[in-house]
Amino acid sequence: MLRTTTHPVHMPRVSDADLPTHLELARPAAEGALKAVSAGLVNLHTDILPLEQAPEAHRRIEAGQVNGRILLAP
Repeated sequence: MLRTTTHPVHMPRVSDADLPTHLELARPAAEGALKAVSAGLVNLHTDILPLEQAPEAHRRIEAGQVNGRILLAP
């Protein structure tokens, strides 16, 4: 069973390189991100698959077919 949740606005994917490395920059960045999520400005797309479908989840990730996150539920 596949369940999908989405929010209205698509935001570009964030990589580790985009995250601030200095603590004085991390707090304002985190607060801004939380405000954007609270305002519904971020696309939080999550596919939820049963744990038995872990091989399918890996196949999708390796094929670049994942836009967001995959959660494996027990």
